[in-house]
Amino acid sequence: MMLARFRDLARKRLNEENRDAADPDALGLAVARERKVWTRTRLTDLGVERAAFWGWPNIYTYTKSLGEQLVAAETGIVRSIVRPSIVESALAYPFPGWNEGFTTTAPIIFLVLKGQTQIPSNEKLILDITPVDQVASVMLTVAAPNPNNMDRIIGLVGLYKRRHFKEKDSGFKLLNEIVARMEPRPVSTSTFEKFSVPMFNSAAKRASSLLDRARPRWGGGRVVEVIDRMKTTVDRVEEITHETTEAFEIFRPFTIENAYMFRADNVRALFDRISGDEQNLLRWHPEKFDWYDYWLNIHLPGLKKWVFPTLEEDMRAQPKRIYTYRDLLELFETSTKRHATRVAMRIERDGRNEQYTYADMRELATRAAGFLASEGIKPGDRVMLVSHNAPEWGMTYFGVLKTGAPAKPRASSSARNSRMSTPNSRTS
Repeated sequence: MMLARFRDLARKRLNEENRDAADPDALGLAVARERKVWTRTRLTDLGVERAAFWGWPNIYTYTKSLGEQLVAAETGIVRSIVRPSIVESALAYPFPGWNEGFTTTAPIIFLVLKGQTQIPSNEKLILDITPVDQVASVMLTVAAPNPNNMDRIIGLVGLYKRRHFKEKDSGFKLLNEIVARMEPRPVSTSTFEKFSVPMFNSAAKRASSLLDRARPRWGGGRVVEVIDRMKTTVDRVEEITHETTEAFEIFRPFTIENAYMFRADNVRALFDRISGDEQNLLRWHPEKFDWYDYWLNIHLPGLKKWVFPTLEEDMRAQPKRIYTYRDLLELFETSTKRHATRVAMRIERDGRNEQYTYADMRELATRAAGFLASEGIKPGDRVMLVSHNAPEWGMTYFGVLKTGAPAKPRASSSARNSRMSTPNSRTS
């Protein structure tokens, strides 16, 4: 029964992509993809159910607990279990505002800048934020003597939003001025569900269902076109509001439900045993934090530079169906165009941090292909690629593929100990 379901979904996907659903190879790949999607979704649902059964708010905290229990059960090792709170932008190291990845506050702040004004929260709940460089020093949270509750955080985000739109160069100046004054405010969960995103999501679902029923099953001409365009817009609203609601749901345990209070007694006792010179290297001083300065001048600008571009790209409408690529080169070309602004590779060399976006990778691979072609590499030649681990390896590899020649990678250490005498081969 499940196989028949996967086959029906696969045929539907191929038809939507204007591909041949009767092609056994294409259908086989599509069926395997549907099985993989179902398995991943089902395992996620079971994980959420199991976590809730044992009293954990999500899979993340549940699996952390499992790991801690396994470590605690070991008696033959020396161990310490630390529980850092919400890790956010660096205070000083490697530079103020450094951030990367999907953090707790980033999606909520991003939604505020996009116009969300109601933030479901417990105003008095202390949201224990700790800069990532502080975690690196002691793997613990900011101490309670300098609390930072949700009401204060939402207020600081509102101040940053006002600054953001006042400094914004694009768009209409008057509209930016109006939006800057639409500050976020804490609301109860019931108010949020009745008057904010969940309400719009329910309305969009009802509208989508009505449009489905109103659409003629045959004929209809321009009426069908108009209804389809309207339904596309309504479905997009439903998708965005669903994702926004999910974002708030993910962080509900931290912003509404659980009033955790982290302590650092053990860390302070440990610091007392460390020499003064080493204490200066570790940079752990939570009692001296200026939260106003951290949020407005370090954390929020860091999110704007390092995190929001990725969230912006994730919020864009994406194709609902995944195309099966003909080869690795087609996948490379499509991915580097779709995720052009994302960072693809990073490396530290000679004390400097280098990074390359997907657009950089495509451009440099094209240059490598041009160079190889000028040196006589043509389709059918075989190219042995010898290199240590560096971004240039990937650029050159795809450059070789762009020439139509297959690449044969070799580790630099093994290449020195081997010889190759194959006709029509080149070494790069």
